[in-house]
Amino acid sequence: LTMGSQMRSKCLLSVHVYGLNGMGTEAVALFHRIPPQLIVDHTYVSVLNACSHSKLVNHARSIFSAIPNKEKRIYT
Repeated sequence: LTMGSQMRSKCLLSVHVYGLNGMGTEAVALFHRIPPQLIVDHTYVSVLNACSHSKLVNHARSIFSAIPNKEKRIYT
């Protein structure tokens, strides 16, 4: 593993573990400290899951709305 992928894995795992243990506030705080280039789709899923388990609806909405679109077209 490269240094970047190791850091990415540790950040993702930490956010996920905080969420599983009802520490949503800590998960959100860690998420906001992760450099943008290390955030992948799974990181968003983990932090949104942490928000869900901790009833942090406003944080979840803010994070969700900040997820970059991968496609220019949005199909409804």
